[in-house]
Amino acid sequence: MNDQPIKVRSQKKPLISIPEKVLSYGEYLPLLKITEELKLDLLLSKSFSEKQAW
Repeated sequence: MNDQPIKVRSQKKPLISIPEKVLSYGEYLPLLKITEELKLDLLLSKSFSEKQAW
């Protein structure tokens, strides 16, 4: 509107995200899958503060 960008929706960023600052992140995908399957992010967030867990 009025030649200004409009924010349509915001996305909640997951605790674990794919690294964006590397050229190849294929070696991280198995680790991310394991972390998701074991729900390590939930377990760590229950035991530690967000800053300590990540």
